[in-house]
Amino acid sequence: MLVGRDVWKGKIPPAELHGRLNCAGCAWNLELCGPQLEDLRRTDPGAFRKFYALMETAVEEGLSASENGADGYRVPVGGKVNRHEFKGRDMPWLGELRVDERTPKRPSPPGKAFEHRLYFGEPDVPANLIVGSVLGCKRGGDRGADQKQTEQMKKAMWGIIHWCEEANPPTSWRVWNWDC
Repeated sequence: MLVGRDVWKGKIPPAELHGRLNCAGCAWNLELCGPQLEDLRRTDPGAFRKFYALMETAVEEGLSASENGADGYRVPVGGKVNRHEFKGRDMPWLGELRVDERTPKRPSPPGKAFEHRLYFGEPDVPANLIVGSVLGCKRGGDRGADQKQTEQMKKAMWGIIHWCEEANPPTSWRVWNWDC
């Protein structure tokens, strides 16, 4: 029986709870979110290093599937995004790496720390590639933070769609193929 932080997993088919980041040998393409990551490197180098460490661990040994939903990552995300937003295209499966602020210039008050999310998807080709799409940020406890995060996820999904459609040759993407 799933309890606590894992309750959300009970609504999702088990195969959808795994991504390429769970297997060693994945490769990251960060061209879509590169400028956002560079900004983060300047404003919060500790959070940037944590993202880099998570990506490096995914490449070298894979992230533990048992940690899905814990502090470091969650797949899939985006259940509140309306699939009709995609104008007849399949809604992309989306994951996130999660890091709280680490080294801000001015520490945030308790409960108001910045939460950084690196949203990513999986194109069908190449078979090991993970495409980082958007680096989202919200401040914990802010009014409208959930809506802001849903909008960031929608933007990330569109980024995956456009990246795949503009690839040479074009490819499809891993599809969100269940209802929660």
